[in-house]
Amino acid sequence: MNHKVLSVHYLRGLAALMVVALHYSYYLPENIGYFFGSGSVGVDVFFIISGFIITFATRKQADSLYNFSVKRFFRIYPLFIIIWMVSIFTLNLDATFPAKLQSLFLFMNDYNGSNAPAFGFNLMGPPWTLTYEVLFYAIFGISMCISHKYRALISGAGIVLIVFGLQFIFNGHVSLAAQTSADMIVSRWWQVPVKILSTPILFEFVVGVFLAEVYIRTDNARNTILSSVVLLFGVVVFAVLFFTGEMRLLGFKGGIWVALTLFIPFIIFDKLHGFKESKVMLYLGDISYSMYISHFLLLTTLMHYYPSILATLNGYIIFTCLLTSCFIIAALLHRLIELPGIKLGKKLSLGRNGTVPASI
Repeated sequence: MNHKVLSVHYLRGLAALMVVALHYSYYLPENIGYFFGSGSVGVDVFFIISGFIITFATRKQADSLYNFSVKRFFRIYPLFIIIWMVSIFTLNLDATFPAKLQSLFLFMNDYNGSNAPAFGFNLMGPPWTLTYEVLFYAIFGISMCISHKYRALISGAGIVLIVFGLQFIFNGHVSLAAQTSADMIVSRWWQVPVKILSTPILFEFVVGVFLAEVYIRTDNARNTILSSVVLLFGVVVFAVLFFTGEMRLLGFKGGIWVALTLFIPFIIFDKLHGFKESKVMLYLGDISYSMYISHFLLLTTLMHYYPSILATLNGYIIFTCLLTSCFIIAALLHRLIELPGIKLGKKLSLGRNGTVPASI
């Protein structure tokens, strides 16, 4: 197997599908769209995956903060900038220049009138999650500089101390609810990171870091029966929780528990048996970021410019056409923008110290 943990890579693709299906199910009949109402669980899965993958990918080689930052920047930003440009010249053409600039630098829309963790979302919608991704990368990168060996412990403990510390200072108490943040009116720039850093949604990255450490430190073993039973049980429990209720809350008082019923059995099966390579699932995981970051823009563009056409079409046809278009666009973005960006990031980090960078 290559550097990818197949179970986690497959889950990345499934998580993207959950979010996409949630947004596109708006056009399905209510009794059918209900089954996709828990699609926000895909965000919980994404955050756990990020913590897991960053820890796993840096397990062998100590990377400099420069190399780590360059690779993460080119993993996220080239594609993000393209989507941002399309957005501001179409749907958000009338938005103020400060609002456009804030969205480019991953600021959210409303830190006072809207609750954590989305704070009114990004100007483009779903990319609000990238704010937390980048913040986690920064904390993890600094932790690697302090000690590569104890990077997981330092980053995990640091996040917990920062979140609870800020909550206690500004709120007088602590909470695990992802909707919690520092109780303040944001009027100055320094208050924005305080709002973000006091939000317990960051704990989902810590869970991913912890599970990666367990995965790394556990010896490979072969137990087909046990791993199959665990996987089947997890999939059944997840399906029941996902399709029979609308889990719209994120974090420890919401979707993380549903996400873990799938995530943990997947990595257990991977460790005890191993997933076979599936070209479809591999590719779905490959294009998951492109699919996630572009799907909402596709939907809102059609809703804005072609509402009359959408109103005349059958809901199932719209849902199918949206999914198909989303896959095609994501495939093109992945090939033309995302992959070149990743390669450029690795090349630039390679040129800094002359060594082969860790796969991230």
